[in-house]
Amino acid sequence: DNGRARAVITDKDEEIKCEFVGLTAGVSPNIDLVKNTEIESGRGILVNEYFETSIEDIYSAGDCAEIKSEDGGKNRIEQLWYTGRMHAEALARTICGKRTKYERGTLFNSAKFFDIEYHTYGLVNFKTPDEKNLYWEHPYGKHSIRIVYNNESVIGFNLMGIRYRHDVCKKWIESKKSIEFVLQ
Repeated sequence: DNGRARAVITDKDEEIKCEFVGLTAGVSPNIDLVKNTEIESGRGILVNEYFETSIEDIYSAGDCAEIKSEDGGKNRIEQLWYTGRMHAEALARTICGKRTKYERGTLFNSAKFFDIEYHTYGLVNFKTPDEKNLYWEHPYGKHSIRIVYNNESVIGFNLMGIRYRHDVCKKWIESKKSIEFVLQ
């Protein structure tokens, strides 16, 4: 109405009232380089867990690579800087003669919405029976920290407007550091 959003209509003709609509284009890998070649592609350049394409000695990594699911699940494109770095490390080992399977490891995501950064590391909101949360929010509401832990160790972080070092959070989760250790 009057040039402003008032509702969203779903593909099932359900109308959801709103005052604001946020849209994102998602990830669209640039694969023009391989379009007219024998290299298989989908949304990205199709690779296995070693970043090998359908052509021997041709590789793809980073946000143009679409990693084929080995178990029949959904293929994935990993558009984060951190995963791109991990792709490069695994692929470099393979190219240098030590064929290395890519293992993503600890889940994480990072995004920015207008001027607020959002980071998630590990398991957050999986609602396990022994899951506990330590939550802090700045009085102005633009910064918050949620640390998720169980009886043994920290299992996840959810940060809004605050950036922790990814490698540090990953190390704490993977080495099963206690909530007391992390708080110190």
